Amino acid sequence: MKKIAGISGENAVQSAQFLYHELTLSKIYTHARLQCQAHNWTLTWRNSRMLEVQDIGLQPDAYLKVAKGQKASEAFIEFTYAITTRDEIRKKIRLYTGYFKAVGFIPVLWFTTSRDKAKAIRKLIDESEHGNYFLVGMVDDISKFLTEKVWWWNESEDRIEFIKPSET
Repeated sequence: MKKIAGISGENAVQSAQFLYHELTLSKIYTHARLQCQAHNWTLTWRNSRMLEVQDIGLQPDAYLKVAKGQKASEAFIEFTYAITTRDEIRKKIRLYTGYFKAVGFIPVLWFTTSRDKAKAIRKLIDESEHGNYFLVGMVDDISKFLTEKVWWWNESEDRIEFIKPSET
């Protein structure tokens, strides 16, 4: 494998980016676990290594499923720290679109580190035929990302929540 999380690790800057990427994903997992515990929900989490083994045709950073009884919400997790090229983001979006067509729709919770990066990602998502299945948010909001209005959806500037606590 030449790249992990889109970063080759060939130099110190890339290694630092990779480390920040992995630590941020660990924080996302930790906050998901804490939020599920607070609501008495069950969390299923698969990191990128677990998903690679499943060979699902794309490489998300993680997958989560939040459940209470028979009700469940699931999503893929993406975290973009450094936007390399628009073409790489478009390719990732196309892979999700292919997955949606072949397997079914699972929302993508796409974290990033700045409003400018969020706008750039949203603009590329809006080009997709399945843009409605992508939510873009800030990594600064990870402590409440499951239940609070922290996600931009489609072209709206109003934010929405991923899960309403009464629904799960």
